Amino acid sequence: MKQELNDTTMKALALQELAEKLNGKYWEKGDKKRVYLDRGHNTKKMKTATYVCQLDNGEFKVCCYIDCPSQDWNWIKSQQQQIIDSVQEDVDFITAEKVFVVFDEKENKYADCIGDLSDLEDAERYLTEIGAENFRLEECSGNSDFKVKTILND
Repeated sequence: MKQELNDTTMKALALQELAEKLNGKYWEKGDKKRVYLDRGHNTKKMKTATYVCQLDNGEFKVCCYIDCPSQDWNWIKSQQQQIIDSVQEDVDFITAEKVFVVFDEKENKYADCIGDLSDLEDAERYLTEIGAENFRLEECSGNSDFKVKTILND
């Protein structure tokens, strides 16, 4: 579920730092700087190149190119978009200054995506308070023991 970032402040991050957090390979040649990622499939018949670059305004742009002569353009375009969306979500979480989680105050634990209780590392995280509140209402049956908490993202 893609969420709007309108209530999330993004932290400044260098491309090299992003490379480390995404387990990517930092590449630089002249004025071009990119983080190449191992996302998508690479076979004898298909090659995928996925990378992130940083725009002049500090925002990150995700690019994905698939070369697969045996598939039509619509399929290639849909696969590229899936990869871009997945990487963009990772970038959004990494660069968010704060994230929202659902916390069970009675059990003193965080809720994960299947409604079980777990540590913060496994907790379902959201970029918006509305997303976390929807999770609390749907997955936790609106139980009043569950509260939305804001966590500063390190």
